[in-house]
Amino acid sequence: MGKKKKKTKIYPEILSLPRVGIDTHAHLSMSKLEELPSIIERALFCGISKIGNVFLSSTEYYQYRDFFSNYPIFFILGIHPHDASKVNNQEIENIKKIILEDRNVKALGEVGLDYYYNFSSPQEQKKILEVQLSIAKDLDIPVVIHSRDAKEDTFSILKNFNLSRVLFHCFSYGKEEAKKVLEQGWLLSYSGALTFTKNISLQEVAKYVPLESVVLETDSPYLTPMPYRGKTNQPAYMLFTAYALSKIIKKDVLSVWEQTAKNSRLFFNL
Repeated sequence: MGKKKKKTKIYPEILSLPRVGIDTHAHLSMSKLEELPSIIERALFCGISKIGNVFLSSTEYYQYRDFFSNYPIFFILGIHPHDASKVNNQEIENIKKIILEDRNVKALGEVGLDYYYNFSSPQEQKKILEVQLSIAKDLDIPVVIHSRDAKEDTFSILKNFNLSRVLFHCFSYGKEEAKKVLEQGWLLSYSGALTFTKNISLQEVAKYVPLESVVLETDSPYLTPMPYRGKTNQPAYMLFTAYALSKIIKKDVLSVWEQTAKNSRLFFNL
């Protein structure tokens, strides 16, 4: 028997696209500070023009704000549902103050409900979500939603606030929920999970949702797309999600790259 052929490793640099792509959701501040310059430069080389860094506390924001000011990075700030039980009024005030003072904070997020892990009780999660949606309404700032195993409560609460700019990050529900998002004129985002072979339900959603309602993200260092699944994610790997989406919806990848970037610029006012 002959030796098995080694699979050729696909580097994102090989797939690089024009520098217009926007990674709308990354947690760069979870990487080591000394690694960040090379991570960001690699993303720029591969065609990423801007990265949305998500801060999950005011402390994290103040720790990294000045460093990120040297790069094409915009900010998203909010209290994650996992942390709802730990939040005090001072942190809420801190977040309001930052949003008012820093024009580079383009959205409030990621906020929402996560009944899969329930690190905070559903009651605590709903309370903090409502508080933050009130802030978004008062300050007229877009909202980035995290929702996992909590679709009914998420849509029910959002309905009470009549928000026009809402983005469901890492969309993981089905066509019925996608339809609700579209009916409100909101957007949804695909992460590397779209590339997973067995994620048929999300691929069916991608066929259903018009490209004009879609943005892309990595959620790095999580949800690494194929063929790097299991490794640490980074913004450069968003190319694999773009290529996967183009194949699913049968559109050329440049159209996907440019349209999702356009949607991102409009949503975040970039």
